Amino acid sequence: MIYTDKVMDHFQNPRNVGVIKDADGVGQVGNPVCGDMMTFYIKVADGRLADIKSEAGVRNVALAFHRNQEAAARVLADRTLVARVDDYGASAEVELAPGAASDSLLQALMGAGVGILRFEVVEPSLQSIFIARVGMDAATAPAREDLARA
Repeated sequence: MIYTDKVMDHFQNPRNVGVIKDADGVGQVGNPVCGDMMTFYIKVADGRLADIKSEAGVRNVALAFHRNQEAAARVLADRTLVARVDDYGASAEVELAPGAASDSLLQALMGAGVGILRFEVVEPSLQSIFIARVGMDAATAPAREDLARA
């Protein structure tokens, strides 16, 4: 199939991507089980549509590297690409920042000379979901002594 120049331009230079934090309306369509989701945000001013943005797809990437972990750490610290990182040394699970695309993260890692063994768009891990729900402090709280003795 051949795409028009206009379609290709919109694919290569997406418009209205991201989140409206104080949106007046939010809608979702898709299947959250497989990550095939699209979320739409609208802002209304004076009874008229003032802004619209959307997010699509899975927001997590599983990574493994075999060289240049320092460069990987620098790329993963870029908050325009990455919202959160579960760093396991030579591997990581990354939640993409709002509006960031997985291919942009891959390009940044490759451009930094990171040796990539695995780059896979994935569902969030149970650990990531747990931390998102209870917070990092609760997830890393010390064990209760009364339970430790049992």
